[in-house]
Amino acid sequence: MGAYKAPEKPFLLERRKTALVVVDLQNEFVRDGGLIQVKDARATLDTNKTLIKFFRNNAMPVIYTKMSLHDDWALPMKMIRFTEPDRIQGKALQRGHKRFFTDVGKELDVTDIVGEVYPEKGDHVINKNWFDAFNATHLNSLLHGLSIEYVVVTGTVTHICVESTAKGAFNHGYFPVIVSDGVSSFAPEHFIKELLNQFGQLWGRVMTSLEVIQELSE
Repeated sequence: MGAYKAPEKPFLLERRKTALVVVDLQNEFVRDGGLIQVKDARATLDTNKTLIKFFRNNAMPVIYTKMSLHDDWALPMKMIRFTEPDRIQGKALQRGHKRFFTDVGKELDVTDIVGEVYPEKGDHVINKNWFDAFNATHLNSLLHGLSIEYVVVTGTVTHICVESTAKGAFNHGYFPVIVSDGVSSFAPEHFIKELLNQFGQLWGRVMTSLEVIQELSE
């Protein structure tokens, strides 16, 4: 008996029922000087900008998530400090804290969305304290109220908040997509490739930004 192979397209995106969730493209993750900088994140900004513009132009919801941490939120802080003990100092991802970022030459709120893809009027912002943007937020009720069935997930970090949020969408009954060229990570390439392969086999679809735009344009 051969190995199980998921159908190539277990579902198709529908324009009026699809939302874009842009995960954690924040100064702390993207800018030079961020304590948890994902160095590959900046290279995805143009892709994310294109997706965001397409969704806005076609009256489809654009939802941003913003991760923030505090010592009182014990589990996320303990886990992040365990994995990155030398980097997580100086109020990493603490809301309202400003840091000097060398690539833009000024101080910015560490938790704010980067200027290149900043939210506009009509967009939605979800503040979260956990990796999964559905956990202890109003994201599910927002999507339900917008009659959304399909959730396109992009942003950073691929194997942490992006994956957790995409799987959260699945667990809440939505059809999720991870945008392969719109996400970034500090994990090894082979690890991310296998992660996306497993996601595409069991949880949803993995598509390029062009494939998302083309499918929603049909």
